[in-house]
Amino acid sequence: MSINALQDSPPIILSNLSVHPAVVRLNSSGHALQAVREQCTPHELSEISPVEIRAELERMLESPELKEKPMLCGFLGFVVEETLAGRVHEIKGYTVATQVFGRRGDFNPTIDPIVRIQAGRLRRTLESYYSGRGSQDPVRIEIGKGSYVPIFSRFDPEKVEPEQIHRVAGMPADDTNTFREPLDIFPSFGRNGPSIAVMPLSNLTNDPDQDYLGDGLTEELMNELACCWGLRVNASRSTMEWKTRPSETKQIGRELGVRFFLGGSFRKVGRTVKFTIRLVDTETRLQVWGEQYRRDVGSDNLIDLQEEIARSVAGRIGGLFGIIPQKLSKEARTRPSLSLGAYDAFLRFGQYQSELSPKAHTLALEALEQVYIREPKSGVVLAMLACLYANECAIFHPDAPALMEKAVALAGKGVFLEPQNQLVRALLAYVFFVSGRKVHFLREAEQALQLNPYAPDIIALLGWGMALYGECARGLPLLENGMQSNPSHPGWFHLVSYLNHYRQGQFSEAYYEATSFNTPQLFWDPLLRAAALSQLGKKREAGIAVDELLTIKPDFLDCCRKLIGSFVKDPQMVVILLEGLRKAGLEV
Repeated sequence: MSINALQDSPPIILSNLSVHPAVVRLNSSGHALQAVREQCTPHELSEISPVEIRAELERMLESPELKEKPMLCGFLGFVVEETLAGRVHEIKGYTVATQVFGRRGDFNPTIDPIVRIQAGRLRRTLESYYSGRGSQDPVRIEIGKGSYVPIFSRFDPEKVEPEQIHRVAGMPADDTNTFREPLDIFPSFGRNGPSIAVMPLSNLTNDPDQDYLGDGLTEELMNELACCWGLRVNASRSTMEWKTRPSETKQIGRELGVRFFLGGSFRKVGRTVKFTIRLVDTETRLQVWGEQYRRDVGSDNLIDLQEEIARSVAGRIGGLFGIIPQKLSKEARTRPSLSLGAYDAFLRFGQYQSELSPKAHTLALEALEQVYIREPKSGVVLAMLACLYANECAIFHPDAPALMEKAVALAGKGVFLEPQNQLVRALLAYVFFVSGRKVHFLREAEQALQLNPYAPDIIALLGWGMALYGECARGLPLLENGMQSNPSHPGWFHLVSYLNHYRQGQFSEAYYEATSFNTPQLFWDPLLRAAALSQLGKKREAGIAVDELLTIKPDFLDCCRKLIGSFVKDPQMVVILLEGLRKAGLEV
């Protein structure tokens, strides 16, 4: 199964991780031992060229593990070549089925699961190859879970401490940025999160031939929910048995052993299909969320439509500010930190991100540091811990650069461990944002968006950061879409609209946005109100807000420019805000 006939394309740099302009070395506990700027040449960074990747591909295709398996060889060769050609966005189940396995244009993955089955076999085969015959190969090709896009990485067996620089196809690299970590680091997902079942959608069309519409969406919902960190998704076989059975909420919860289930129905009139999706808590037997999705369906867009709806639903119910975390966060608050699991820490982290209060910060930090001791190889835990350190620096201790570098190092390690986890990548982007690394933030944000452009919390967070960095054309639509998709978004997302109104002299509108900030224990809340009120000529009310500000943050005057500049990236806007505070009576 030779690939000698393939022509080499121009060299490209493949990057799956961009940290900061430093080489960060970590010990086994994940704390930064050294963070120094090094001028690295492309050669020193050991870029992985198409020639090297194709050489590794040929070695694998000629190996006993793959040589006699033409379907797996074709699958692997196709995704690698599409990646090297810059067509990562074309690597989907449909294209693999039609171009590799010879399926027709009406291919339906719910009826024919060939791609998912072969992908699982390919992943297991690659794991077997690299654990044995290919353990010393200088380049590795892997297929991450939840995607068919290959991941390329380098391994140098001659080094005492092997280095691995994760690479993902099609994204530009920063020649000065590497992230090194021992090769034996792999993700460990110690989770105690809630269980959920996706029930078959009821077909209300009175036409059994339309079942494929609901079955396909059910399958996609299972796949996307499985990507939500901490959620345990019940196997599809056990839920599909309920398709023809009358169901009662308590019975479903008891027999399937789940806390939540997702169900619903669909109708079809002409080309228009309306899907109704509901989330039910089996303990209370109450519907806790519901949404309707109306789409025009054709044979050419059915799979994309189902993926879009499934990703949107998964982000809405299982994301950082999703329905399930919000529902369970109160339960996590009552448990002592020492008894918390990783998902409990995730809930506390989400609660802190919602209110940004010192108390919530302390609770989340205690929980994550305890979980980190038990789960040092969880990328999500590392990224959340990094985010807390970054916010501690930006909100409480702006003159602590070592703390910020520690945050960057931990977030980078988190992405190293879980490069295909959107939350981890988004939190690395956020840490870059807070630390003032615009180029790194924008690049990492785009990589996170590629993993799921429909997750409301993630797209809103990244759009918020883009808009604050002046990239409004790209950021504002993301922010607005995410906020509309999840009404439970944090109040601090309103900072962008506040600044836009304030900059244009629309101080009444700015004040309205300030009242939506809704973080009374954070100094930003009275700060924004004070600045807007002073510009409206309401000096007494502005003075009251200033008193609140100084009560929350007594040392505000000592570092006000740094505190504001951590989030307001336009220096001129910082000056304008300080002028408003000066008019409110604050001696800045």
